[in-house]
Amino acid sequence: MAQDAWSERRYVLRLAAIHEDCLPWEWTIQVYQRAVELVGQHCVHIDYWTVEALGQPQVLQEATYAAIEADILSLVVRAAPELPLNLYRWLDSWLPSRPHRAGALIAMLGVPHEPSEFPGRIRECLRNVARLAHLDFLPRERRFPRQHFSIPAASATKGVQEVSHLLGQAPGSSWIQTSA
Repeated sequence: MAQDAWSERRYVLRLAAIHEDCLPWEWTIQVYQRAVELVGQHCVHIDYWTVEALGQPQVLQEATYAAIEADILSLVVRAAPELPLNLYRWLDSWLPSRPHRAGALIAMLGVPHEPSEFPGRIRECLRNVARLAHLDFLPRERRFPRQHFSIPAASATKGVQEVSHLLGQAPGSSWIQTSA
């Protein structure tokens, strides 16, 4: 009977995604879709938030718990002089509590077309976070014109609405049933 119960269970890949609103939401969706491809007919649990939302204590708490439990952490951020303060707070909140188990930190860095030293600094910072969390580090830089780094709040809200529609839920915790 225990064997039957085991065969009834579905593998769940837990993905926690943090996205900086000034970058294309397609980047976060691509990470999610790749996770779905890897898992096949099974379920994917995704939690996602914007960097800006991490400034709210309840959201920070939810995102911290998700990071501790996640198999994959996905960050979509600008390669700016510094990471946003909310992101530093989030990293500091889960890093000491994350268990030593397999996982990955996927960092998609939005970089301007012009040469800059910032991508290397941000990449190294995130590489150190991954090392401390015992996660594989998978960085990727994507060129993005500088004018897209500052967008009006209305456009940011529209981006969250679009990704919510595509993923089938609002930011935060939810289960996504996949049928690849």
